[in-house]
Amino acid sequence: DDDIGWLMHDFSCTNADDIHYTEIAERIRFFKEDDEGVRTMCRSIEEMLKEEKERNTLEFARQMIALGKNTIDDISKCTGLKVEEISRLASEARGKQ
Repeated sequence: DDDIGWLMHDFSCTNADDIHYTEIAERIRFFKEDDEGVRTMCRSIEEMLKEEKERNTLEFARQMIALGKNTIDDISKCTGLKVEEISRLASEARGKQ
């Protein structure tokens, strides 16, 4: 029953009507109920997913390079990365050894 307790409560709520702090409730309503807010949230999530996929792809390429069993062309075909990008990653890997 203090400010921190209410804030913790509000962060766990999924329904804006259950939120104690009006500023948080208004933002939740915007991102969940307003068409512009929903589009904004969807774009943000799509961008985060895209960035995560890119990080995973780069890490996969680095692992393939480290194994040393695949050509740059093979890695490019498996990952969809450009040959130039694979070459750059391979150069970085050689520089760390």
